[in-house]
Amino acid sequence: MQTVKPYKVPDRNIWVFIGDLLSSDFDSELSNAWIQVLAGQERGFRVTSSIYRLINEFALENGIDYILIDLGPNLGSLNRAILLGCDNFIIPMIPDLFSLRGSQNLGLVFADWISNYRSAKKRTNNLNFDIPKGEPVFSGYVLQQFNVYRTRKTKAYQNWGEQIPTHIKEYVINPLANVDEQLALNLSNYQIAEFKNYHSLVPMA
Repeated sequence: MQTVKPYKVPDRNIWVFIGDLLSSDFDSELSNAWIQVLAGQERGFRVTSSIYRLINEFALENGIDYILIDLGPNLGSLNRAILLGCDNFIIPMIPDLFSLRGSQNLGLVFADWISNYRSAKKRTNNLNFDIPKGEPVFSGYVLQQFNVYRTRKTKAYQNWGEQIPTHIKEYVINPLANVDEQLALNLSNYQIAEFKNYHSLVPMA
């Protein structure tokens, strides 16, 4: 079997599995596999857990402590398979209407994935390969891509940003808590950090 090897950052104990647009071709296969997972079929679990096993096996072999996975902003099969293999997840939020509207179905969809996966695992026989626990814990959000004027967020971004904590509580934390109260960390403030809009610095880098 041919496997993908990660790139090692020179002089650092950091490895990178470089993303590729062609990975989206795997999405349809994962979609079919999910149907098999829900039926408790071994092949469905084998396909759905393939990325999890690839990354986890490399991490164990090389003594890696933390794995960070950057996902695209969608609720497709690829993101579902990867998310179910994570211990924790963090949501990037832009203080605008699009992000607020986009967050309104996150908790419900994630809760549905987790609940269905739990039920599916109960219908399996003993599998001879590792599968993820399938219970990622919401661990906060990062505020990003806002403009700053005289060290403060501009008024429009400030207004939208003030609404984010309420949306996170209502549309992410509450739906997850309905499945399991342990699916969200108990924090007083779920904003982990914030990064202003750095404009041309990103493409220059």
